[in-house]
Amino acid sequence: MSSVKWLLARKRKNSWNKDVYDTSYALAALADTGTQDRDGCNWLYEHYCPSWEQVGTTSLLITALKKQDNLAKSKDFETFIRERAEWILSKRANDGGWQYISTSNLAIQALLLTGFKDELEPSIRWLLKNVHENGSWGNQTDDVNATALTLSTLGLYNKT
Repeated sequence: MSSVKWLLARKRKNSWNKDVYDTSYALAALADTGTQDRDGCNWLYEHYCPSWEQVGTTSLLITALKKQDNLAKSKDFETFIRERAEWILSKRANDGGWQYISTSNLAIQALLLTGFKDELEPSIRWLLKNVHENGSWGNQTDDVNATALTLSTLGLYNKT
């Protein structure tokens, strides 16, 4: 597939732009296409640092590592993934969500992939409670990204 080749050609020194977001999204997308990239996973793991310790960022990283681990049928990052997933859960508000709709969706998706479905019932209820009257989601206004992420989250929740 030419898009996979294009994406892989842009990797430099085991990452995409030395950026956690670009590398996480690239690794998750590659896993979705059946393409393994252990070097990129190692780069994420080795470069994890306090500035990345935010719920959304850590959720993206977990999603990428978990998808790649599943594809490789390995558990190379399992301990790290589990520790980070538990940290994300510890940051959840009492109402079941995280501060923002989009961040909440990223967290729920990462946690679903790591096997925390039972713990996420309050978060799913929180998402459903925060839908706007017109059927969209967003923090204060209707938001295409937040709505699309929520629909993806609900679909993933129903599949797992």
